[in-house]
Amino acid sequence: MSNSVDIGRLRMIRSRFYLNQYNKLDNCDEADILKEYELRSYIEKKDYNYVLENVDSNDSIGLQVCKQYATFRASSTDDEKELIIDTIEEWLKDDMFNDNITLQYIAALMYYEVDSIEKALSILMKYATKNIEFTYLIVLIYLKLYRLDLAEKMIQLMEQIDDDDCLTILATSFVNIASLD
Repeated sequence: MSNSVDIGRLRMIRSRFYLNQYNKLDNCDEADILKEYELRSYIEKKDYNYVLENVDSNDSIGLQVCKQYATFRASSTDDEKELIIDTIEEWLKDDMFNDNITLQYIAALMYYEVDSIEKALSILMKYATKNIEFTYLIVLIYLKLYRLDLAEKMIQLMEQIDDDDCLTILATSFVNIASLD
């Protein structure tokens, strides 16, 4: 992440993204990381064309991954999705790109969306103690698997990372709701 990115602004951008306030993310252009959240917000709004039209082949790997994710989400067949996952897997094997956080996270999201839970968790677990977004997605996966006990352990980890973060609060709420069943 560039030194010119204000951490407080980044936290606000990420919080707005996860609180579904996508329209408040339009036109973020301070740095690639902010642009990635902007593109991801368009993907969540199902405005895939915006992403496809605004990412060029010479843009950073993080933006390229967002473009692949938009194509993935817009795809109507499993074969199309599999081709995109194949591309992402090639990037994951490439030493030049494999440490990119956005690549890792979106790869895990894609695996999660096609029910390749083991592959998603294998990526997410590498970064769980370093990145609260990864831990958040692990909580969602554990809740999907009806593993409330494991989700609660991840909540404890999230609280150690940042107990005031919106993702910690959201994940805790989801776990509390799931424990009512």
